[in-house]
Amino acid sequence: MFTIAPSYQQICVLYPLPHKEIHIYPASLSTSFICHMKSSSPFRDSFLSWLLIHILILVLSTATYSQPTRESRSRGSASLSLVEKVESPQVTLMDGNALSLNGVSSFVRVLPNPDLNVQGPFSLELWAYMDNWSYGGPARTGIVSKNEHGTGGYEFGLDLSFSSKTVGFTIPGCGMVQVNRTTLAAGWHHFIATYDGRNLVLFVDGQTRTTFNAGAACNVFYPYGAELRFGRSMYNQDYGTNLFKGQIDEVRLYRRLLSLQDAIFRYNSGNGVRLPDSESGLISSWHFDEGGGTVAASSRARLFDGFIQNHSNFLPRFIPSLTAVGIEVTRISTSRATVEWRTSVDSTSKVEYGLSPDLGTVVSSTTLGTGHSLDLIGLAPLTTYYFKVEGRTASGEVIDSKTRTFVTLDLPPSDQNFYVSADGSPLGNGSYGSPWDLQTALSHPTAVRPGATIWLRGGRYYVPLFEGGFRSTLTGTPEAPIKIQSAPNEWAVIDGNVFFVPTKNRSILTIQGAYTWFLDLEITNSDPAGRKMPTPGSDSPERRGAAIDDYSIGSKLINLVIHDTGQGIGAWQQGHDNEYYGNIIYNNGWDGPDRTHGHGVYTQNNSGYKKFVDNVIFNPFSATTRTGGTDDASVRNYTFEGNVIFNGIMAWLGPNIENLRVYRNYTYNQRFKVGHEINSTYVNADVRDNFFMSGVQLFEFSNGLTFRNNTVWNNDPLGKNVAISTNAPSPRAIFNIGGNTYYRNVLTWPYWQFMIAGGSPTAGDYAFDRVTGTQVQTYNYTGKSWRDDLLFDNDSTYVDSPPSGAKVFTRRNQYDPSRMLVVIYNWDQRDVVEVSTGVFLRVGDRYELRNVQDYFGDVIEGTFRGVSINVPMRGRTQARPIGYDDVTQWHNYSLPPNTFPKFGVFILRKKARPAGGG
Repeated sequence: MFTIAPSYQQICVLYPLPHKEIHIYPASLSTSFICHMKSSSPFRDSFLSWLLIHILILVLSTATYSQPTRESRSRGSASLSLVEKVESPQVTLMDGNALSLNGVSSFVRVLPNPDLNVQGPFSLELWAYMDNWSYGGPARTGIVSKNEHGTGGYEFGLDLSFSSKTVGFTIPGCGMVQVNRTTLAAGWHHFIATYDGRNLVLFVDGQTRTTFNAGAACNVFYPYGAELRFGRSMYNQDYGTNLFKGQIDEVRLYRRLLSLQDAIFRYNSGNGVRLPDSESGLISSWHFDEGGGTVAASSRARLFDGFIQNHSNFLPRFIPSLTAVGIEVTRISTSRATVEWRTSVDSTSKVEYGLSPDLGTVVSSTTLGTGHSLDLIGLAPLTTYYFKVEGRTASGEVIDSKTRTFVTLDLPPSDQNFYVSADGSPLGNGSYGSPWDLQTALSHPTAVRPGATIWLRGGRYYVPLFEGGFRSTLTGTPEAPIKIQSAPNEWAVIDGNVFFVPTKNRSILTIQGAYTWFLDLEITNSDPAGRKMPTPGSDSPERRGAAIDDYSIGSKLINLVIHDTGQGIGAWQQGHDNEYYGNIIYNNGWDGPDRTHGHGVYTQNNSGYKKFVDNVIFNPFSATTRTGGTDDASVRNYTFEGNVIFNGIMAWLGPNIENLRVYRNYTYNQRFKVGHEINSTYVNADVRDNFFMSGVQLFEFSNGLTFRNNTVWNNDPLGKNVAISTNAPSPRAIFNIGGNTYYRNVLTWPYWQFMIAGGSPTAGDYAFDRVTGTQVQTYNYTGKSWRDDLLFDNDSTYVDSPPSGAKVFTRRNQYDPSRMLVVIYNWDQRDVVEVSTGVFLRVGDRYELRNVQDYFGDVIEGTFRGVSINVPMRGRTQARPIGYDDVTQWHNYSLPPNTFPKFGVFILRKKARPAGGG
């Protein structure tokens, strides 16, 4: 094989003999030839060798040297035309390695050496690869840099300091040659930059692209004797934006000028040629063919070895088909990392990762390319993650890898982030590696200031055996609340199980202090003891303690799961300006011999406000929501919005009820009550846009009751759609009722569905649609409907049938953008209901649907294909209360029904962080 390398100095023929390597360096059309032989053969000095060489020189002296034709260049043939026109294929570079740099921290340092301080003439040659040549930060990005802090030296790299993004070669103080980077397609490019003391020339991919005449002789200065760098500029070196992201290969530095003819030959139609390191004028070359390690070897007796910094990597120039190479985890921090890799053909990108080899979490991109980079976010500090990469070509072929691991960085303590673990200690400092126990953190250590976040590592936090439950005195400010929440990708469970301690009646968590947010936690009692109590009353010593008693000011409970405790949330009158958002509250209470006890929510308020928004409350032993409750308790200034309440009863007690806002709530098997059954004076209730699917009761408002744009149906054969209790002589004077839609309830006759009770002269049962029968109580049958008799509610609508079809409501979570509440009424009992998620999900997003009736056990997973998702309404399960026993003869309690397929509530999550389980 002929390997032919042109130069300006000589022509030398390489002729293959056994164990011999003979180089030929054609440089001009001169007929003088100098031959150099390198051999380990004993025939080196033999007469036969001398004779063969001279015969070959004689033959070649008659040969004519010609420019390579476009056809021969496209085939990669030699640029030497012999008499017999023997074509000599090139040895290309595509089977070697290249150096990959991450653009964040990796580069190569070659220590200062006077031989690298070239003056002129000199040439710099290299190959460089970028996925996108428009990439780069605002500062100069060095690819090969001997820059002397901007005052001297030389540099080849990228520059965004001009209006057009460029790539080129510069000698500070002398000039610059550059081309617009948008003219370079993604992939490998060949560059040669030369300087003769006055003129700079830039060759790109075998073409002269630009020249610059300095106008006079210009010396290259090296005032600092700086090091030579690959992948990073010395200019503005304190800024991370001067690092190159991509690959470089075959860097060569000469004390002579390379020509256009050299550029054409060396580019070799994009294949390159492997040149000898004995070239005339070659100072050093760096091949980057190492398979690993921290040294990029120099060709010159290791004089100019490069020392690799940080996360550099060697990749094959030629990547085997359907193989992922150069898999690297970069930009690792306490909470995120970037996975990068390369493929030989265009493919999509996907990384599946997790805390075990089972993986489970996916990030992906459908964009086709050979360079791949995906960010993993929401990671936990100081944690080992398993991952593998995968992609698909346009034809559907799969490219994947084996499972690998990486470890995130530790997070030191700070005044903004502290850590708690189930095995933490009061002697800890709140760091990730030295966490507190939960009670220490809740007692407001001096290091915790307003605005801090206290992260609870995954695990189960049992209440202290001899100190009662946990007690929080944390105090933030309205502008900077203190947050307590599960650490990213972990799930914390606060457990009231006291393991057979005789006195069990104590709250799991008592909140005092102010402006503290509790988020993304589970509060439960795992004690398997039965829920049937021997002692009557509301304070049985054997009962389970309440989950939360909140006496604080300005605090919030957000996206908690509260179940199987004595009571869910106690939001008491001593506190105010509180919000309870997105909580799932179920299976709370116990069964006593007198009655069932324990509510989902028990609340009072007198000053400030309380908000209950987007909570899901169901299956209590007693009431889903109980307000007031004592003679001196008030129910003032409440907002109930977006809540889903089902399978229970609701109790409103006075005596002071005023300023209620009840908007867009959803019920099923749950009559919604506004007001109190006994005679009292209640004022100002605004009830709008609700979906009351088990009727509604309105009690004793002397003025200011608005009931508009609600949809009402009653599925109780003994109940009414709307029941109003009042002593007012003229309800129309104090009630603003209208714009509602009423469905015929499950009774077929009589049609008495609108009731007014109490001492009002208008008291009685009213029909929505009289067909037959007589008016009951005070009115005789007139053949007219309720609107005619009562003279209000004139713009409401009556539908003479029960609801049909499917009705779906969705509500985006205000505090968690990956979460959505989905409420489905499936009147026709279809097997599957279609749910439109709007812009919440994008095509390719993985998601999970958690059935709230079995939140930790019934999870549907899928990948969004566009437009909507199909939700299966059959086969859904229900979590039984802990301690429920079918054999036990219960005093009063019966297991609430599973509402599927007619009604279901789900939490829809993007697969960004696990929802946990407990």
